Amino acid sequence: MNSLKNSSLKTTVRLFTKRHKKAVIASFGLLILFIVGQVIYWLATTPNDIQIVDMPKVAELSDNYQVNIFVAPNWLIGVDGSVGQVKYLQLDEDIDVNQLTVVSKKRHILIDAYIIPDKGFENIEDLPGMLINGTLSGKLASNLTRMDLLKLWSSVRGNIVYQVQHDQMLIEDSVQNEHLSIGVFNATEIPGLAREASLWLENIGGKVVELGNYSSNESKSIIEIYVEKKQAKAISRRLEDIFKVKPKYTVGDNVKFDVKVVVGSDFIE
Repeated sequence: MNSLKNSSLKTTVRLFTKRHKKAVIASFGLLILFIVGQVIYWLATTPNDIQIVDMPKVAELSDNYQVNIFVAPNWLIGVDGSVGQVKYLQLDEDIDVNQLTVVSKKRHILIDAYIIPDKGFENIEDLPGMLINGTLSGKLASNLTRMDLLKLWSSVRGNIVYQVQHDQMLIEDSVQNEHLSIGVFNATEIPGLAREASLWLENIGGKVVELGNYSSNESKSIIEIYVEKKQAKAISRRLEDIFKVKPKYTVGDNVKFDVKVVVGSDFIE
């Protein structure tokens, strides 16, 4: 009888142990999934982001184009994924992050993203350390996700970072390498608007070959591109960023340029 009881007890213990092991393995698996999910969420979200007027809530780096990033207090960083280059420009004054839109328009520079560390840095050599420490500790604010901040950290560590001059601003190789000619025309009563618009284009590497007045006044800007889409991917993207209208691809007869920009009154609103 005792032998039977002992055998039954051993069987019960084995079953309990087996079930316990399965429960432990299942719990461990759920814990791993939870941790992985938290890490993925952490990487996919932005740290301490603040909403800035005319700035996207979430920006992203690109493998095909240049992304211009303001780093407080007075740095502009151009990360061009198409050629693996990182450029920087130190402005001559500290910029209030809430004045980014004003600075962008004043200097005719597109600013796609921002990074605000808990304290500024004076030397570009300190950028990698600030990025990795600030991202991991949460002591910075940005509209880039943590994944992109870590990519940026990798870029500034692994690529040549070089300074550009004020008259070069942050020319984009992806735009410049398309070698497209641009005509810019003022369709408003405001004198000099075509020239002002051309500064935006020249600062990204566009080749403006003609300025003039349009035949009529337009409330909305018009962009026409006379080459195939694959030949104008970079310039098309930036034209939309600058003028807030989608370019139209069309066939032009006897056109003197590859891209025509008609600047409407919406450009100054």
